Amino acid sequence: KEVVLEILAFFVLKRYEQIVEAIPRQYGLNPPFLLHEAETLLQFAEAKQKEGIFLDIGDRKTAMFVIKKGKLAHVDELDFGGGNHTQVLADKLGMNTNSARELKEQYAKQKLSLELNSRLSPFFLQETEKFVTVLKEKLAKLNILFPQDIFLYGGGSALSEIMTRLQAEQFQELSFSGEPKVSLLLPQDLWSISNMNQLTNPQYTPLFLELYGNAQ
Repeated sequence: KEVVLEILAFFVLKRYEQIVEAIPRQYGLNPPFLLHEAETLLQFAEAKQKEGIFLDIGDRKTAMFVIKKGKLAHVDELDFGGGNHTQVLADKLGMNTNSARELKEQYAKQKLSLELNSRLSPFFLQETEKFVTVLKEKLAKLNILFPQDIFLYGGGSALSEIMTRLQAEQFQELSFSGEPKVSLLLPQDLWSISNMNQLTNPQYTPLFLELYGNAQ
């Protein structure tokens, strides 16, 4: 008789572990233990009765989780992240990576002039089109009926071009349970802590997922 054993493992930066430990101490929460993002998403989805495609857009990669009917239907990774948008600025404008990243962050926070925004937007749209293509290719390989909700979070989701482009996508080659709905998954959707400025910043959603999992 064949026995199939699947092992879920993960690694984190020491700095990330320190942040996860510091916040509970500051706000009087229970001491944390590290959980895989898939575990905390499942807990959140079950508690809130949600299902969907969850996209954690990091700097170099995008983690993809498909949760359907209370189960983790698929885990995958896309070779695309916020660093792609940074690199296109560096290439097009002849900037070093750090300067390009800072300019991108200022753009995402809407702190630039309208004129400069209009110059930068086409560069971001160009890379976002690649992201949508990669995402659709990944989803097409699964050949399943997808939940209609698509949730974006992580630092790379701060660019409005990603949200706007996905909201305009028809996904005609794929099957969804209803018309696809794209939205941000914010820290405030997971955990409400007073006097924290990060509650509406999707960059901190992975951290709040960790806190959410520890609170269950």
